Amino acid sequence: MTYSISLGFDKITGEKIKQDIFNLCKKDIGSCILDYNIPPHITLSIFEYEPGIIDVLKKVVDSSGVFIKSGKVHFSSIGVFHPPVLYYAPIVTNKLIDINEKVFLLLKDINAKFNPYYVPNNWVPHVSLGYNMTNKDLLVAFEYINGVFSAFDGQYTRLILSKYDPYSEIYVVDLKSN
Repeated sequence: MTYSISLGFDKITGEKIKQDIFNLCKKDIGSCILDYNIPPHITLSIFEYEPGIIDVLKKVVDSSGVFIKSGKVHFSSIGVFHPPVLYYAPIVTNKLIDINEKVFLLLKDINAKFNPYYVPNNWVPHVSLGYNMTNKDLLVAFEYINGVFSAFDGQYTRLILSKYDPYSEIYVVDLKSN
């Protein structure tokens, strides 16, 4: 089964990004993330793990919540992955890199099978805005987002364990303040 561990945002940050995604979805471009009830987040790890062993994964999230504190991110740019995914990119900080590495090491200890795009030295922190787009749709989406985007600060406040197909949050830890 496919799982992820992600950073979730405070209400203000989440609503700001959701509004941008909602407006993008009205353009009928690719798949609308909101249709799948996926909240804005920064994915730290995507991995395969045995279904039914949720308690082990909850312990990983609890352990991670001990060293991960709520924090700020500064979204300064728009990015694109191939196949077309449009996203907001935060400035990559040592703190974000450290969080990704520590979550990876905890999951490695339980023999999770990792998506190679979410491992240390290969991970690109981002918040997806749209995906499953044609190249033409991507150009329209980028033009729209580029027209409304200005750099902004956000706050992550939660650590989320979720599963895919369909997406659902399994376990959430509220992060303590610094």
